[in-house]
Amino acid sequence: MISKVFLRKKKISKGRVSLYLDFYPPILIPGTNRTTRRYFLNVHLPEKPKSFAEREHVKSIMQKMEIFRLRVLEQIINEKFDFYDKIVEKTDFLDYFKNESLKHNKKWIYVYQHFAAFTNNKCTFADINVALCQRFRSYLLNTAKLRDDSKKLKQNSAAGYFSTFRGMLKEAYKKRMLKENINDFLDRIPEEETEINYLTEHELGLIINNECPIPVLRKAIIFACITGFRRSDILALKWEDIKELPKGGWCVFKRMQKTKNMANVPIGDDLMEVIGPRGEGLVFNGLTTYMLTYPMKRWFNSIGIKKDLHFHCTRHTYATLSLALGTDIITIKNVLGHKQESTTMRYTKVVNPLKEQAAKRLSINTISQNTEQYEKGNF
Repeated sequence: MISKVFLRKKKISKGRVSLYLDFYPPILIPGTNRTTRRYFLNVHLPEKPKSFAEREHVKSIMQKMEIFRLRVLEQIINEKFDFYDKIVEKTDFLDYFKNESLKHNKKWIYVYQHFAAFTNNKCTFADINVALCQRFRSYLLNTAKLRDDSKKLKQNSAAGYFSTFRGMLKEAYKKRMLKENINDFLDRIPEEETEINYLTEHELGLIINNECPIPVLRKAIIFACITGFRRSDILALKWEDIKELPKGGWCVFKRMQKTKNMANVPIGDDLMEVIGPRGEGLVFNGLTTYMLTYPMKRWFNSIGIKKDLHFHCTRHTYATLSLALGTDIITIKNVLGHKQESTTMRYTKVVNPLKEQAAKRLSINTISQNTEQYEKGNF
C-alpha cells in the first residue's frame, strides 16, 4: 500500500505553527527496522497573520510546501525516496551501529562500545564524515582496553577494530544510509608483526600421550590442533555436525561462528576415537571458556610444555605443522577460513626454518655419515 502524504501544522510557542509532512501508513526508514509518521520541515509560520504582508508571505510559503508535498508523494510512488536523506541524517547512528553489531560477533560489539565512548554516546548519521572517522582512528591507537583501562589497546587489536568499523561504513553506504563511501578516504591501521606461538610436533605428542585432570579439555585441544577450529567453533560443535562419509571416514560440516562460512574438514578415525564415543548434543559437553585459560596452562606446565600459550595457538599449530608436512597454502587458507591468502602466508616464516633443518638433514654429508654408521652396524 502506497503511503499518503499530508501537509499539517503543529502549534508551537509564540503564536506560531511548525509545518510537517504526515505519512499514512508510516514509511520505513531505509537500512533500519524503524518507521516514521512525521517529517518536520523546519518551517515556522505565524498561526494568525496580522498584516497583509504576513498573510501573503504565509500564502506563498504554503504554496511552496504544497509543491514539496506533491514531489515527496511522487518519490514514494516511484520508490526513489530522495527526501529520505534528511530523515536518515537525523537518525541515531549509534542505534544503527548497535543493531548491526548484534548481528555479528563480539568484535563488532567491542568496536561499537569504543565508538560510543569516543562520541560520548551521541552521534547521528549527519555527524559521520571523514574527519570524525580519522579522529576515531587516532582514538583507537591511543585508548585503553575496555576490560582493563590500565592497559593500552594493542596496535593489532586497534587495526582489527578499525577494519571492522570501515566494513560497517561500507555496508551503511550500500544501504544508502550514507551519501558517500567514507571508507575510500580512510587509511587502515597497519598491523605489527608478532611472534607466532605454536606447539611443536613433540609438544603435541605430549598432549596426546598424557592424561589430563579435565579429560574434555585434552580432547578439545587435540581436536583444535588437528582441524584448526577456533575456540568459538569448538565450544559450539555438535555431534550432528560430524557426518560419516559414504566411502568411509568422517567430515565436519559446520558454519563458522566468526565468518559465517561453511567449513567441511575431513577427520580420521583416530581423531574420532579421541573425542568419542559419539553421542548427542555438544561434542565437548562441559567445556568452558575458563578451562581454556589457566587450567590449560597448568596442565601444559605439568607435562613439560613451559611456553606461555593461549588456546588460539592450536590454530597456529595446525597451520605450521600442515605446512611443514607439505600441505599447500590454499588448502590451509580454506580450512582456517582466512579471507586473504596473505594472512595464511605469514606461517611460511615459521615453517621455512623447519625446512632448512630438513634440508640439512638431507645433506650429502649426513647421508654419507648415516650410511657409514649403518655399515658398521650401529643402526
